Amino acid sequence: MKNASIGYYDDQLAKADEIRVHVLSQIDQACRDNWLKIYYQPLIDIQNMKLAECEALSHWIDPRYGFLSPGKFIPALEANREVYKVDCHALEGYGQDAEFLREKEKEIFRRL
Repeated sequence: MKNASIGYYDDQLAKADEIRVHVLSQIDQACRDNWLKIYYQPLIDIQNMKLAECEALSHWIDPRYGFLSPGKFIPALEANREVYKVDCHALEGYGQDAEFLREKEKEIFRRL
């Protein structure tokens, strides 16, 4: 076979597989118990240097594995068609944050 390669199963691959299995088995609890944290990344309009919008990013703070970046959990969820659970959690969290700001009479985004 042309361009064939051999891979070795090592501790790093074993750990990645362990986390993948954990993510798939714990996604519902992660959403329910708020292990998924939403971080808002501002996007600035460079013409007027004002906030144009924000991107919601999810990070998983796991009681067993600690901080899991999206690269650690999103691919496993995408491969198993469960990434929508992260999206739904982020939308629900955004709604709660928006309501909190409305109650404080703060605008979510200033009008440009």
